[in-house]
Amino acid sequence: MMKRLCAFKYIRNNKKNVGTLVLALTLSFVVMYVVYVLLAISGESEKAVRFEMPKRVSYLSVSAKTLGVFAENYASAEEANADFDRKYEELIESLKKEEGIEDAYFRQVFIANYNSVLGGVGFEFPLIEPELIPGYLKHTGAKLTEGRMPEGDGEILVDSVIMKNRGLEVGGWYMENVWGKAFKVVGVLESGRMISVGTPRGYTNAGWYVVVLNDENTTDLRKLLSERGYTLDQGDRIIDGVTYRRYYEENMETINSATSVIFLVVMIFLIISVLVTYVSYLRNRMNEYCLYSSLGYSRGNIYGMMMREMLILVGTAILLGLVLSLAAAVGVREFIAFPKGLLSKVFYPETLGKIISMYVLIMGVLQIPVIISINGVRTIDAIED
Repeated sequence: MMKRLCAFKYIRNNKKNVGTLVLALTLSFVVMYVVYVLLAISGESEKAVRFEMPKRVSYLSVSAKTLGVFAENYASAEEANADFDRKYEELIESLKKEEGIEDAYFRQVFIANYNSVLGGVGFEFPLIEPELIPGYLKHTGAKLTEGRMPEGDGEILVDSVIMKNRGLEVGGWYMENVWGKAFKVVGVLESGRMISVGTPRGYTNAGWYVVVLNDENTTDLRKLLSERGYTLDQGDRIIDGVTYRRYYEENMETINSATSVIFLVVMIFLIISVLVTYVSYLRNRMNEYCLYSSLGYSRGNIYGMMMREMLILVGTAILLGLVLSLAAAVGVREFIAFPKGLLSKVFYPETLGKIISMYVLIMGVLQIPVIISINGVRTIDAIED
């Protein structure tokens, strides 16, 4: 009985050629994964804003139409405005009675920006009186870790992640390029929800809203108001868990689309490159295959050896790619994301699965030149040809 052809002999004796192929496959694996990690930073960073913040605070601004106040039904604008204010106050009081809502008040709101990899993420925080801030921090789970509590006008507390993200220090001016020297950072918060809060400075704000201190069970204000008989209008502005989740899904759809395009382009170039390289690899070994055939090995034996070699090469590239990709992801998190106040994950099993599936596809495509080479194997006479 003939001994099975060894798949390691060529690999052992041709370390340079084999190493080049394995290195190319490994680096392609790492590049695809790192590109995804970089793109995914936007989504990971946005989660704290879009998912965590609305679990503690939401914002609501409704129109006169929603409150049933129509100017033609009043003798004067003053009467209409007075009734509007009364019904607005009734709405606020009804929200306070809702189970899961700790408090609600009509205040100025500041719209800030969190810089991400793909653009920025807008988020809101209230401008309230100093005496309301301790209660707000307790409700949101935020703790003051540096600086002091706001005392005067235009003083704000900013989450530590946002501080890094915007390159701020205590004593600096928040979004000075937009608001000038209007809002001074006097303290740093740790919250895990990117919570910020401050005191108003005149009428420098991004609008007036009902600030709703809710819990995880009352993050859908639209549904809550609908159950209370309010028919919301297009002019109403609701910023709650449902709104933020929609924003997040829209952003992730963009990221996933960009990732899919990148993966497709890389896959096409990778398949072409590997195919060209592997065809050359097989041509250089035709004499070897013919020799095996002359020694009595069947095409099936030779094919089995070729497949075992391919599995070793691709398997090694996948294993090295996994290790190096995760190491690179740690580097991205520690040296790129965290210093910029961005959040990043290391392990994305679904993405790793897609890349591995791509390599399995490449192995499938390589069957074409392998089969062509097998069909071209002859006895030792073919070497002279």
